[in-house]
Amino acid sequence: MSRALRIGLVGAGSISRTYAQALGRVPDAKLVAVWSQTRDRAERFASEFACATATDRIDDLFPHVDVVCVNSPNFLHAQQAIAAARAGKHVIVEKPLAVSLEVGAGDAPALARV
Repeated sequence: MSRALRIGLVGAGSISRTYAQALGRVPDAKLVAVWSQTRDRAERFASEFACATATDRIDDLFPHVDVVCVNSPNFLHAQQAIAAARAGKHVIVEKPLAVSLEVGAGDAPALARV
């Protein structure tokens, strides 16, 4: 039997709650970490969904996970997705990747290099 994929959620809002509930029904996935802009919110979310790691520092999430689901506020999506990819993680990004075409075009070279 293979090891379950270790999932980390970036964001502790309503979309991440939906992800956490859905992941609870996936046998080969385990929610293990959550990031939020405030540590208190991350810890509350982690307690509710039995995550081992709660953090307000995104780089602290990466060592614990195989997959990062970026569900944070829209303006953070691109920079957090790039950081996760640079850390060698599989990345799922809740739409949109960028808040405008200009921002997206600026992030495209970074995404292509990862």
